[in-house]
Amino acid sequence: MKEELPPLEDVEQSYKSVRLKTMEQIEEYSIKSKWDIVALCWSGASTDIFGVGLMRWRRTGADPSPDFRTAIADALELVKYIDHLPPYERSPATVDVFQVMYAQHLLNEPIAEAFRAVTAVPSSERSLPTPPPDGFARDYLLVFDDLLLEMVERFEVPAEWDTFSDWLAEKKQPRNILNTMAAYKAIVESAHADDAKALARWVKKAHTNFMQRGKVTNSWGGPGMRDIIVDFRLGALLKSAAKANPEAMQGIESFHLWRWG
Repeated sequence: MKEELPPLEDVEQSYKSVRLKTMEQIEEYSIKSKWDIVALCWSGASTDIFGVGLMRWRRTGADPSPDFRTAIADALELVKYIDHLPPYERSPATVDVFQVMYAQHLLNEPIAEAFRAVTAVPSSERSLPTPPPDGFARDYLLVFDDLLLEMVERFEVPAEWDTFSDWLAEKKQPRNILNTMAAYKAIVESAHADDAKALARWVKKAHTNFMQRGKVTNSWGGPGMRDIIVDFRLGALLKSAAKANPEAMQGIESFHLWRWG
């Protein structure tokens, strides 16, 4: 039996209580110069309100822009302290920064240079499959987001996309991740080929991949999460597709589509 979801108003109230405590912790640890803890607090604050926005988008169809703007503002605070984090904590915090970069794209805002500075993956590490053990590629999601954000912004398939996908396959990463990458790539290619039927088919496939995700992370979603949020990366890509080929996008319906400008 499917568990009944709490009203979004209850989620928001819980979030407000958590945020109030987080702000108190930031003040406390700033006084103590515990900048690593301050960074983690801002990371958590940004991710929490971003998640509220994703739930608002999916569950009510209401504009999540105010939530996203708060998440962006929190992330701008995070990047001031992110260098104080050890690698195993900086990596997930960097994923949190990436997610608000997609939010800026959805909001038609220029991506903050402060975000680009802390998320830039060196070109040598985009040329997998031999990443340095202490580099960005220790977390493949960072490389994935670096490549996908380029795809979203330029609406072109990055040169390293296939090499990276092949590397993931060699490392026996979950098949769903590989399928997701294939669908994202095919969306770009179908839009450029002016193939509306193929585009609609791949958007549907990307949705199916999202609903089949089986691991709960703040990046991929999973059981439970997939039922209450959207694929914001797909949403950002489809926004670019609508700009590149509005005719091909006509008639495509998906709750992943951004509808607020």
